[in-house]
Amino acid sequence: MVDVDKGLYQLASDYFQGLSPLEFGEVGADGSARLMYWFRHGSRICLGVKYDDISLNLRYIAYAKHFGDRGLLVPKILKISSDNSSYLTSYLTGQTLAEQLKGLNEDKILPIYKQIIPLLMGFYKEGKSLFNDEPVRKFDRSLYKRDWDYFITEFVNYLNFNQLLPAGIEQASERLLSRLSLFNNQGFVHRDCQARNIVSHQEKWWFIDFQDGMLGPVSYDLASLLFGGSSALNFSQKKVLWDYYLTQDSYANKRDEFFHMALIRRLRSLGTYAKLGIRQGKANFLGRLPDVIDDLINLRNEADILAEYQPIFDFLAICQTKLND
Repeated sequence: MVDVDKGLYQLASDYFQGLSPLEFGEVGADGSARLMYWFRHGSRICLGVKYDDISLNLRYIAYAKHFGDRGLLVPKILKISSDNSSYLTSYLTGQTLAEQLKGLNEDKILPIYKQIIPLLMGFYKEGKSLFNDEPVRKFDRSLYKRDWDYFITEFVNYLNFNQLLPAGIEQASERLLSRLSLFNNQGFVHRDCQARNIVSHQEKWWFIDFQDGMLGPVSYDLASLLFGGSSALNFSQKKVLWDYYLTQDSYANKRDEFFHMALIRRLRSLGTYAKLGIRQGKANFLGRLPDVIDDLINLRNEADILAEYQPIFDFLAICQTKLND
């Protein structure tokens, strides 16, 4: 028998108007500290979420209502506890994009992405008005600096690669951060747009876990989606997709921006995988590090604009050799 949070159960019981029996089961939170359960009575089903970070709950609820009111496909908010620590949403019964992509032939993967990528622009445009009030949550140099510092702390330091840092890498990082901070923040950016946060439901693609979204550059989510660890895309497929979409009106003149977003996003991925592998004991993540470095080196070979950060790529090549030893 699965134990259930009493407050969540009561919230679900109120939603179902005390009808019984009320079935329930725990839902994996994929590394999050949130408690999640499904609740069902007959053919009706919902998802219950409990999280101690009230501000994050309120943000998720506000974003979900905002997007839902504008016809974008996100879970519907059904009920909220009086203290805002718990809430119920509609339950998406299908697979995540990451689950659907497993085992698919390469020729079936690109058409799926071509269904999904155009949907990103709806969130980008419709979410902009979420940030009309001050203080505005937006991308800035400090945010990019946190990503760089995360790469240094979790990947470089914890793998003892700090002695391998070449001359000029600090200056290269300063140039990178300065350039990143110049890109325009003109719409809503999900910030964790990856295959595990896109769900197939009722033959359509729905988006979840957008509570960390903020005002940012249009190509960030595209870079996140293509270069996410669960994308199931090889580098050639990523190139086909970015070559196609960077010629479309939505991403016009955003090629340089896209490559910079992919670079900082993938550097952070190195920090994430190293942290999961070393500090959390999930050794399989360490095995992903060479693939991420391959992505970054291939990215540099495709984008001359990244040449001014060559010390970073020289360092990554040294790390790759060490990891393969």
